Amino acid sequence: MDELVKKISSYHIFNYLIPGVIAAFLIDSLFEFSFKFVQDNLLVGFFFYYFLGSIISRVGSLISPCIDCIFRIKKTDYKDYIKAEKNDPKIEVLAEINNMYRSFYALFLILNITNITYSFTHEKINVLITIFLVISFFIYAFSYKKQTGFIVGRVKNSIASN
Repeated sequence: MDELVKKISSYHIFNYLIPGVIAAFLIDSLFEFSFKFVQDNLLVGFFFYYFLGSIISRVGSLISPCIDCIFRIKKTDYKDYIKAEKNDPKIEVLAEINNMYRSFYALFLILNITNITYSFTHEKINVLITIFLVISFFIYAFSYKKQTGFIVGRVKNSIASN
């Protein structure tokens, strides 16, 4: 287990494991499903949370073009990004944070959909949960937009200085 933990990059921790743990906690806290997402067994939990987080990350990746269009998020050319990343190592860190924000807005979108679906099957909707989930979605969607702007700016500065 120690060897496995050593091989996991910060990208995987911030984009898969943490969103997976938060998702499991929030799902168990907000909804009454027969399956419990928070796991008692640490090893099983580790893999389950990682898997859950990878699903959330992939949803974020698939819906990001829509989010980019809706929120008018401008990105930089990938070739420029690669060149700039070599000159400015902070761009990689900013991109990692950006991807984490993407995972979180995807998480809150999934939780919003779960909440709506759950409310139909339980004949009530919890307004406070809905407000929390909607606000959380927008917080991370706008954080993603702002972070993308930082990355684009650094890429442009790096390319211009060469």
